[in-house]
Amino acid sequence: MKEIYTIMYEEGCYDERRLIALGQMNGVSRFLKEKGYSKRTESLYHSYLRDLLDFFVKEGTAEYIKPYWANIDQQVILRYTSHLKTIGNSHTTVSRKMAVINAFFDWLYNK
Repeated sequence: MKEIYTIMYEEGCYDERRLIALGQMNGVSRFLKEKGYSKRTESLYHSYLRDLLDFFVKEGTAEYIKPYWANIDQQVILRYTSHLKTIGNSHTTVSRKMAVINAFFDWLYNK
């Protein structure tokens, strides 16, 4: 898995909100390591959670408050689910992504 700063450099990421959001992915990396997933599963789940965070930041609801994950509520998840369907994700894909997001938030809650 790439280091967060490598990702930011590759994406030309200089927007402050985006930098803070990408920094939040460190928690995702800890979650995935603790779960002991295979590298392929880790990569896939990382991309699902990163897509959610990207949506949150691009939607404009993200404040300059850390941690961003704490600001993602049920309404954001519902809008994200709708967004996934709008861009053509199948019901199965949306369900799989929601299962990963649920597992991650359960892990955060129990930390």
